[in-house]
Amino acid sequence: MWAKIISYIIHPAIVPVAGVLIAYYTLPYYIPEPLFLFVLAYVFTGTYLFPLIIVFGLYKLKFINSIHLKTRRERVFPFLISAFFYFLTAKAVLQFHFPSELARFLFAGCLILVMQLLALRYTKISAHVAGASAVLTWLVCLSAHYYLNLLFPIAIAVLALAFVSSARLKLKAHTSSEIISGFLTGVIAVLVLYSW
Repeated sequence: MWAKIISYIIHPAIVPVAGVLIAYYTLPYYIPEPLFLFVLAYVFTGTYLFPLIIVFGLYKLKFINSIHLKTRRERVFPFLISAFFYFLTAKAVLQFHFPSELARFLFAGCLILVMQLLALRYTKISAHVAGASAVLTWLVCLSAHYYLNLLFPIAIAVLALAFVSSARLKLKAHTSSEIISGFLTGVIAVLVLYSW
């Protein structure tokens, strides 16, 4: 029971919205509140709402058997569509005079999805763990780059990563190697895009 709750709370679909909140509350820039709210709504729509509607449509049209995307085959179209929307959303955020770190984080999300798509022939990398490790890595990068004391958010991100990794194993949704691959995917994507 606890594993399912954790999997819903620390879901990869919330990672982009978490990115907007992290950018607004931690970056040393003045971001007007109306711009923050606009970007938050835009990112939510582009990376959560549109992909969710499309996944639900694929489910209703019987292209996939479950909205939980349990098999490798079921992940192909939803991940392609999500990667496309992440890319478009990240490109748009660059035009909004919002700190470019957020756009890079969203591009990292797109890269994570592409990496997972490329690996689908061989394995089903944990998207939950990839999302949690991406948030953790981004917080560490922001802390190091701007000399920010983000110890508390980093500690929360470490706990979230540990909980969601345990939950996915408990649910038998992934093997240990898929959990490790998810962790590495999130770390690598953020490091590559953060240095861009």
